[in-house]
Amino acid sequence: MTTMRALILWLPMVAFPAFAAQPLVHEETWDDVSIAVRSANSGSINSVAIFVRTTGRILLDTEVMADGQVTGVELADLDANGYPELYVYVTSVGSGSYGSLMAFASNRNLSMTPIHLVALPPESPALAGYLGHDRFRVADQVLERSFPVYLAGDTNANPTGGSRRLRYQLVQGEASWLLRLQP
Repeated sequence: MTTMRALILWLPMVAFPAFAAQPLVHEETWDDVSIAVRSANSGSINSVAIFVRTTGRILLDTEVMADGQVTGVELADLDANGYPELYVYVTSVGSGSYGSLMAFASNRNLSMTPIHLVALPPESPALAGYLGHDRFRVADQVLERSFPVYLAGDTNANPTGGSRRLRYQLVQGEASWLLRLQP
């Protein structure tokens, strides 16, 4: 029986070696705005605590569930309005390592509003050959999402179609902020 227990405990470490529990604590300041993002990153679903404040005012104090582990945090001003946005990058646990995004825009440092990444339809040419392994970053006033491109017959561990980079622009929607794919 002891051997079986050891085997059961050992298998998860082999299956997901890149996702050993590594808590995330990120604190940063942008002018007079301070942020703190914390996650235990201890499993496939994680609680993420987000706290944003400015002098004398709490802009955001929330806890959200992430389907994966927090792999990055950035502050940026993609709409160049002088107020920061917060971008939290999440990577799912498993062979696909699918990326997702939690993002919030400052409303003139009075409050924070969620930013929605506009989903692309599965048949979109931008997603041809997509099987996960997303990476996000802010660059040149856009949010960049990159991933390897898989061709027919490729294994998950060996994409042969190069890589693709999608660029999203932050725009004011009718009732919220949106990240829309640039043409």
